[in-house]
Amino acid sequence: MVAESRRLQAGPVSTDLVEGALRHIRVGAAEAVERVYFALRDVEWGTVPGQIQNLSIREEAGGFQVSFDCLHKQGEIDFVWQAEIRGEARGAVSFALSGEARSRFLSNRISLCVHHPLSACAGKPCRIEKAGGGWEDARWPDLISPHQPFFDIRSMEHEFAPGAAVRIRFEGGVFETEDQRNWSDNNFKTYSPPLELPFPVEWKPGDRIRQRIEIEVSGDLDRLPPEPTGPVVIRRLDLPAVLLPPIGLCLPQQGDPLPDAVVARLRRLNLSHLRAEFSSERAAELACREAERIGVPLEAVVTLPGPISNLRRFAPQVARWLVHSPGQLVTAGEALRAAREQLGPAAVLGAGSNKYFAELNRDRLPGLQPDGAYYPVHPQVHACDDETVMNNVRTQRHVLRTARSFAGGAALWVTPITLGPRTQPDPRQQLPFCAVWTAGSLKHLAESGAASVTYFETHGPHGVQEEADAFPVFDLLERVGEFAGGQVIPTEGCGPGHAEPLLLAKNGRRRLLLANLAPTPAEVVLEVCGGRRIELPAYGLESIDWVE
Repeated sequence: MVAESRRLQAGPVSTDLVEGALRHIRVGAAEAVERVYFALRDVEWGTVPGQIQNLSIREEAGGFQVSFDCLHKQGEIDFVWQAEIRGEARGAVSFALSGEARSRFLSNRISLCVHHPLSACAGKPCRIEKAGGGWEDARWPDLISPHQPFFDIRSMEHEFAPGAAVRIRFEGGVFETEDQRNWSDNNFKTYSPPLELPFPVEWKPGDRIRQRIEIEVSGDLDRLPPEPTGPVVIRRLDLPAVLLPPIGLCLPQQGDPLPDAVVARLRRLNLSHLRAEFSSERAAELACREAERIGVPLEAVVTLPGPISNLRRFAPQVARWLVHSPGQLVTAGEALRAAREQLGPAAVLGAGSNKYFAELNRDRLPGLQPDGAYYPVHPQVHACDDETVMNNVRTQRHVLRTARSFAGGAALWVTPITLGPRTQPDPRQQLPFCAVWTAGSLKHLAESGAASVTYFETHGPHGVQEEADAFPVFDLLERVGEFAGGQVIPTEGCGPGHAEPLLLAKNGRRRLLLANLAPTPAEVVLEVCGGRRIELPAYGLESIDWVE
């Protein structure tokens, strides 16, 4: 799923043309805009893919011109648009579209969108020109904003590096900005139309849309550092070590007994727990038997009021209860009180959401303070390409920090963590890609102080193995499981590429798990273990052990 990329230059600005979108609009190493692209969303917010035709690329006099047609046809949806993308030597890039519906259909969004990089924005000031006139001083959110931080946008400008500014102008609609970290995306997004307007919108044959976005950089651009070259340097940070969080897996939702071969392998992982949905008496009984076979307790998801009249009889095999309210996205106080009444004062109770962190961020913990707060993670809410999925591991740190700001001292349980939606198998689950993504996820969650993490399913298309064999992610979890109860030493990777180090420590042993989250090889220098040099293949994972 690695898309073809074409590097284009507009004076001091470079950008990559990838499948009809512009990625990484930057000057040297400093990124001003992460992405400009067109989105067509159906009534379920699903992305309707487009087919690019008649692509033309011309590069001339320090700039470029790109044009193409793009056809979106799925079910009742038939929509076509033409793109005109220009880059000018003065450091300006524009993206214009002219689109037309060719059928009658409903859509939640048809718009150009802009992704803003966290590195240039989070916590920093900006200025917003309002569609109704006048400018407003504002600030990009540091902690994740539960609601849209900016509305009614005609243009915006902010520094993207010391002494360098970017101005983005929007034409063809009223735009607003949301904090996509709510869904574990690694950016802010500006889009149209505003969500306060009714949706879905009915489109009829002949209905048209015209939009244009212009991006212009200014300032002391010659002083910006060039894109980094050379090896990635892995070094230890001057921060205290943290505990490696307990790690669990999910029991499959279909509710069948685990095959003997699967159970035998799971015992090798040194798991902390299994997550189980107590959707019925039978499901709860089966989950308890499976946990007993593996020798671990349960993280039990219970709905109150729900189908099980006597939860207390399962309590000896449950480490914690994730309490859910029927028909609601976040645990209500009544459900938490009912759980306490049924299970007694010793039970460990959690409140949270099984859908997205956004729900918990918008409807925060009930008045009856729980022992823990829980929320899920998957990186494909808005896009599923390799680059987006890998980049989104970094956001898990932001989500945990924001949850801590309102959790009132409650433990933070990240559960479940999956590569994609739990209803849609992803073929990358069985590949090294999943193992590398998991190593990056575990690094950011562990170094940020997660109290517990729960990944994937025990087996099957959403799991860490099939009955016949284990996937690469199983091997990763086995290597990490040897250090259960140990520590994580904070580290960083500096340089080009995207190499994530996870340094484990226990009883004088050290294990460095080094994950290359990029589709190209990476040369790495390991300051943490004597300057050793290695080369990681694309989506490669290396394990290095030593004793101190």
